Amino acid sequence: MKYIGNRNEKNFYLHSLGHLVDLPMDLAVVGNQFGLFIAMDAREFSDLELRRLASHCLDQGAAYVSVWGPDCERLHDIFDLCIIAAAPQATVDDVICTTWHAKESLDEALQFVRIMAEPARAYEFTCHSWLILVVGSVEWTEEITESLSPTSDETEE
Repeated sequence: MKYIGNRNEKNFYLHSLGHLVDLPMDLAVVGNQFGLFIAMDAREFSDLELRRLASHCLDQGAAYVSVWGPDCERLHDIFDLCIIAAAPQATVDDVICTTWHAKESLDEALQFVRIMAEPARAYEFTCHSWLILVVGSVEWTEEITESLSPTSDETEE
């Protein structure tokens, strides 16, 4: 896991996987809860594999989940089903929020996470770190690193 930087009071960490089987058991970044952005081609995986991914990330403390890439709508829906099964009585104050970004570029989806994505009220004081999980794409990893790394102009301010 690599620390990318702090943007808009969010600490971003990047973890790039060749395949889902490479997912570490411990996803903890800083704190008990974290935001999660997943960039992957979900078409390559079964519903069962995606359900295991969703359950594992939620068990590790994902408090906001945003997904991007081919078939990300299906991955999003699987996360939602896991969230509902684990917390059927969740309210607007403690629900785990999810978004999918199928019609946006990778950079647009990242900017949404950087600027707009905020966890529910129950997590607002404990969720300041974001894990960016990339599965199967070195190109996406490089684009994400470039998009979220502070520019020299920003570091001089």
